[in-house]
Amino acid sequence: VLASNGDKPRYIAAYIQALLRRDEITEARLWIDQLQKLAPDDITTVKLRAQLQFKNDEYTAAVDLLRKFVVESEKHPTDFPLRIRFAATQIESFAKSLRDSGQISPTDDFAHQAEELLKRYIEIRPNEQLALAAFDARQGRIDEALEMVQRELFSSKPIEIATVFNLILSDGRASTRQIKRVESMLISVIAKVKEPDSFVLNLNLSDVFNWQGRYERAEQAYRMLLKKNENHPVLLNNLAILIALHGQHKNESLQLINRAIQIVGPIAELLDSRTIVYLALNQSHKAFQDITEALNDSSNAMRHFHHAYTMYHLGRSDLAKASLKKAQEMGLRSETIHPVERESFEKLQLALQK
Repeated sequence: VLASNGDKPRYIAAYIQALLRRDEITEARLWIDQLQKLAPDDITTVKLRAQLQFKNDEYTAAVDLLRKFVVESEKHPTDFPLRIRFAATQIESFAKSLRDSGQISPTDDFAHQAEELLKRYIEIRPNEQLALAAFDARQGRIDEALEMVQRELFSSKPIEIATVFNLILSDGRASTRQIKRVESMLISVIAKVKEPDSFVLNLNLSDVFNWQGRYERAEQAYRMLLKKNENHPVLLNNLAILIALHGQHKNESLQLINRAIQIVGPIAELLDSRTIVYLALNQSHKAFQDITEALNDSSNAMRHFHHAYTMYHLGRSDLAKASLKKAQEMGLRSETIHPVERESFEKLQLALQK
């Protein structure tokens, strides 16, 4: 495809992305030079240049490139807000990557720069206040995020509210009090929102029940939503994991997660989830195939934990210990794990200490 479309930016960009995923830095640099000639001011070009610098450990240069892009973007008033939001998102992602890899030094500074850009964006788009609440949630500033949602609760779009609450729940740092506050706000806003907008909020509420360890209530809520939308991949994923680990009909969990994969494809997030299902069904070799593919796509603490659990089930305690250590180095702790999986984590820790 590239041979016949080597002068078309979108084909070159797709190829560069593939090269960067495989860490083929030298080859990627050659093609980025070509892309720079064809589309020097395009967001995708700037994004790929910054990602290349970041992968080459040129962290400050990558952030400086993005900030320079914002300054130069003032010449483009129509899409200036979009360019600010893009730069903020990219810089924040760099901060997260460094934090996940244990490199603390530039992380806080990058996060601060991302926040300042996001505040500039909100000055231009004041109706998108929850973008800052989402940022606070990603930084673990749960109370600040909740306060902002509370102020904007009845003037924000349901999907924006749901996004912030999803971040708060998935982060794992929210206290029982904070999760209870999420539940209270959801109940309040759901009462004022009609279908289909209330669907995403009810899914949020089902997730809250799940986080609170109210598994029967969560399963009932998920199943009620499934009657309204039987092909919602997030719903299918969440219900599959819940049934696999705490339900009565574990075989159904495989049907649910397979349906989600049929809908959106074998993406890493769903392969990771199917790993959990296969382990619950004592199909460790299939779990190994899925978690290996998910980790090859991208790694995070939970995937290394699932790899560790898979290796333990396969009788490879040595590899299980190495993967669990990697997960813990990336910040995994018992209190940050979803309650539905916490028991498995603690059992694995105990078993590997023997």
